[in-house]
Amino acid sequence: MNKSQASIKLIYFQIIIDRQLINFTKSLKFPSAGEDNIIVMAAKIDKIYLSLPISRKNKETEVVETATFTVRAARNDRQEIKELTNIYNGRLVKLDAGISITADQMGKRIAKDRGSVLVASIGDKKVGLINDVKFEAEDPYGIPTNHQELTGDDTWSTSNPKKGKIWICPWVTTQPELTAGWRGELFGQSKSLAQLLVSSVVLAARESKINVAAVVAYSRPADLYQYLSSLWGEGRFSYIMPGRMLRDETRFISTDKEGLFYMYGGNRVSILDINKYLYPTRDGRILDAVIRMHIKNGAVLDPRLIFPYGQVWDGKSVFYRTGLIYKV
Repeated sequence: MNKSQASIKLIYFQIIIDRQLINFTKSLKFPSAGEDNIIVMAAKIDKIYLSLPISRKNKETEVVETATFTVRAARNDRQEIKELTNIYNGRLVKLDAGISITADQMGKRIAKDRGSVLVASIGDKKVGLINDVKFEAEDPYGIPTNHQELTGDDTWSTSNPKKGKIWICPWVTTQPELTAGWRGELFGQSKSLAQLLVSSVVLAARESKINVAAVVAYSRPADLYQYLSSLWGEGRFSYIMPGRMLRDETRFISTDKEGLFYMYGGNRVSILDINKYLYPTRDGRILDAVIRMHIKNGAVLDPRLIFPYGQVWDGKSVFYRTGLIYKV
């Protein structure tokens, strides 16, 4: 082969490479400005929903510590998916172990919509997360009443990031060993990091091109089993998962929008009025820590959104889920 032939062959291969590059470039679908899942030439650009100063007093030294709290969209990479799955499952115990998720389920959520999983960090340390399902409905009263239907068995197949007007948050969690005592100010109010995480979804909804009607915390009354045991005695209640509860290992307990009960001689015998547990007492106390966190964060607990058997694998909440509405 002479130099001329070699040169022609080199040019031919360069043309082939250039055409492949052009075709590859054309195949890329670049989202419009403002969307949060932009990846250009393998560079990860994070969508930041919230960034503000936080502080706490060190219990040992009495020194006030400061840091920056950031909430951003999750990244669709293997290491982050693994870390977020561990954070999601990190506070679960025996009574609610059945509501854990896998890395595959977390990955499907993020692949579909990075904005459906928001990650909280103090500095560069991940300390919590919140999930949201963007559900197609005109108001919160048309959403599914149980977690499995709402989330498509935790796959987020029910979420529509382009059309969903009701943003539903079925899980928010922080790592207490990393977040205890930290607070930041937002909307003129001092908030815990869990409250800031929920507020970041409200901020994201306000920024959205969709006319989002409401953000709903699809929340668990996580102290309900403990409260029930304090009234009736430790160890008197047990479970047959999913969704069945026994008292004294013999009597089946049922739940509905009024509360917990069993049937005796054809009559209803009440064990607990759920409304008295969820809503403030006469002296203004809110018994459940999770419900209290949301109400103090500005949410409204709507009695129409009390869902018995909302999560049949959650023994800590005696299978209940509640809808607390945040205005957008």
